[in-house]
Parts: sequence; structure tokens; C-alpha cells
Amino acid sequence: MLLTKMTLPLKQLTLNDNNLKNRGAQQVAQYLTTNTTLSELSLASNDIDRIGIDKLTTSFKLNTSLQTLNLHNNKLAFKGTEVLCSFLATNTTIRSVTLSGNGIGLKGATFIGACLAQNSRLTYLNVNKNSLTDANLTPLFEGIEKNKSLLHLHLKDNELCILSNFGKAILQSNLRTFNAANNHINITEIAIFFQKFNQYHSNLNSFLLKNNRGVDTIWHRLSLRTLPDSIDKFLQNNSFLTDLSLPQSGPIWEKVQPVLQARMAERGRLLSVEWTRKIHLLQEEMRVRVLEIFLVIDDKMVARDVKILIISYFILLTYHPKKYLQAPFPTRKYTNAKFFLQDQQTSAVGGNLK
Repeated sequence: MLLTKMTLPLKQLTLNDNNLKNRGAQQVAQYLTTNTTLSELSLASNDIDRIGIDKLTTSFKLNTSLQTLNLHNNKLAFKGTEVLCSFLATNTTIRSVTLSGNGIGLKGATFIGACLAQNSRLTYLNVNKNSLTDANLTPLFEGIEKNKSLLHLHLKDNELCILSNFGKAILQSNLRTFNAANNHINITEIAIFFQKFNQYHSNLNSFLLKNNRGVDTIWHRLSLRTLPDSIDKFLQNNSFLTDLSLPQSGPIWEKVQPVLQARMAERGRLLSVEWTRKIHLLQEEMRVRVLEIFLVIDDKMVARDVKILIISYFILLTYHPKKYLQAPFPTRKYTNAKFFLQDQQTSAVGGNLK
């Protein structure tokens, strides 16, 4: 590998899908001992196991610039995870770690939990696609309860079922993003979660539960009755939440949609719900206006003063949606190299095309 002979001050190094294995990982480690500028390292899909990660963490101790580490789809298992977590527990430079598809298991999740209880710098953790069950995740969430720095947690494509077991850790931590899409959480359990924790105030911006396919019980109909009110109370107490996704479940959409629409309008935020796909809960009029705003801002042919006017409408939409809907929004027309803004009653020349 020519990497060990390189003297360039690299800031980002991506070596995904290169079949590096442990020998290649060792050469990367040698390079890192002399590099002082690298901030992002991606070694996804390289069959690196405990031996390779041991070499890498040794070099990480000598490198103070690395902030992002991607080890997706390797072979760390619990032994490699133990080595990495032992290093991360006291590390103060790495902020983002991706361990998806590494088969970390219960022991690996336990090591991650212990690491999070000590680490004070990590802000992003991705453990997607590790077949983690509720039992596996218990020690991990125990670590999150003690952690003060983690902001983004991704648990997609695992085997999480009982979401309410971890509600306290999710909502009382500093998490901004919680992504548990493609797990086994049924709609009954989601209803229990919102009912049990709707009085909690969290820092969450994104709460993502789409494409969960848990088997529903006889309590399914009861869940449909209580879920809208529970979500309503939850949204009232979680003013930072702007992105909510829920799994598809037939008639539940008709019941929840009005609640979310009303709450969105009151808070002046673009709250979205994902069912089978992302659906923006905006009135049709507002959706058209948002589209027109971005079309005009992105158009190089529009005069600068006109863009400022359009941006002011966007600010009004964001912070004062009720006033925005009452304001006449101008549409645009091009005629004989002239740019016009026209509302329902008046029209005015905005300037020549440039």
C-alpha cells in the first residue's frame, strides 16, 4: 500500500470496499501515527476484526485530529467492540462513530454502554443493523442516561420491540435525533410510549419510527383511540420536535393527521410524518407557497431586491404562520424581459432581468 509513503496533509480518507482486512488496517494505522490533519476516516466493508481495530486504536492515541470514524460492515463483533470502546471511553477528539453491521451483540452493546457512561465528546453513534434486541439495548441505554454529549443515536434495522422500556433514557438525555426505523415496534407499543411519556420535556428534533413491523395484539383498537390524544400532549411538551415519523397502520392516519396539523400550525414548524413515505402535513396552499419561495430564491434571473422580499415571506412563514397565510403571496411572471410580481389584486414591475 502506498499510503505509508504519502506525505500529503490529508483531511479526509475513504478506503471503503477495498478488502483491506487486518493487514491493510495496520498500514492505515502506521500512516495515522505521522498524520496530524486527518479529521475523517472511513474503512467500511473491509473485513477488519479485533486484531485490525487493535492496531488502529493504538494509532488513534497518537493522532489528535481525527473526529469521524466509519467502520460500517466489518467484523468487529463483541471482541473488536471491546477494544474500540476501551479507547473511546477516555478519548476527547472523536465525535462521530459508525458501527453498523458489525454483529456486536449483547456483550458489544454492554461495552458501548460502559463507554458512553464515561465519554464526554461523542455526539453521533450509529449501531444500525446489528440484530440488537431489547435485552441487548438495555445496557446501552443505561450508558446513554449517564452521557451528556451524545446528540444523534441511530438504531435502524435492529430487533427493538418494547420502546417504552427506554423512554426515560431517550427523553431525559441530550439526544436530538433518535432513529429506530425498521425495527419490530408495533402500533400498540407506540401508543403506550406516547401515553406513558407525554408529560416529558425532551430536546428531540427528530423522532423516527417508520417501517416498524411489529405484530399487533388485541389492544390494537384501543391504541387507535388513545394515540391521537397522547401524541397531541407529547407535541405540546416537546417544542423542539420538528420531524416525527410513524409506521403505516391503516385507519390510524385519519385519526392522527388532524392532531398533527393543528399542532404544527400553532407551533409554526414544518412537522412531517412518514407513513409509507414522508408526507408533509401542510395545507395545500402553504405547500405551494413554500415551493414557489424556493423556486424564486434559486432562480439566478431574479433581481436581488425581489429575492429579499421573497425571503421575508419565508421568515414570516417560519415564525408567524397564521399571519403568513393571511398575507397576499406574490406569484411571478416573465413578459418581454421584465420580471413581475403579481398578487390577486395588483401587479408591479420588480426590475429588469439580468
